[in-house]
Amino acid sequence: VEMQVPLFDLGMSRSTDARLLWQTSDSMGNNDLGDNVVTMKSSSVALDSLTTNAQQAANSQKTGSVISIDGQFDDWASISNLSDGSGDTGNPNIDLSEYATTQQSVLTCFYLKVEGDVLEGVAIPEPEARSRPSGDNIGPVDSQDSGNQQSAPLPVDTSVDALRIFFDTDDNPFTGYQGLDVQMGADSMIEITGHFGIITQRVIKDYTGDGDDFAWGN
Repeated sequence: VEMQVPLFDLGMSRSTDARLLWQTSDSMGNNDLGDNVVTMKSSSVALDSLTTNAQQAANSQKTGSVISIDGQFDDWASISNLSDGSGDTGNPNIDLSEYATTQQSVLTCFYLKVEGDVLEGVAIPEPEARSRPSGDNIGPVDSQDSGNQQSAPLPVDTSVDALRIFFDTDDNPFTGYQGLDVQMGADSMIEITGHFGIITQRVIKDYTGDGDDFAWGN
């Protein structure tokens, strides 16, 4: 296949140095990305190199007395963690395997691990939302339950993957978001989204809805 596109249609001028990434896909959900990003006026760059540089630029680097937020996880070895059963969702990139939290000074640090690549997302959005786990149930669990898929409405995360930590800040399970299938009302939430392992958004939100409404203010 060969083609030509007027620069005007792309909002570009002749002096613009654009970066091009080729991608192919079919109706069965298969897709392929080129290994290199091609530029108009300079040499091509490996896609892996670009994503690694973007990860380092977007992800936090915070040094702490015990835990440093630096992408190295050896400092969590002495912190007790909780495990989560694998294989309870079809996508290993969102399949939680373990998580932990600890305090140092006035800060609280969080850690989680997935079976695949965290915040990987997809190159091409799927026509339907992918299934996501609801997390561990608290209290008695029906032994006939075949899984812990989320039943309450959640936002559709198209090409990005999302990490959400829910907080019951007033210790009252009857206030806040009630859609977690557990005895917990979430008043606040940390939401982190990403693509290719690159953090694209990190926000703290307060619940603004009523009961099961997934409505959060910035």
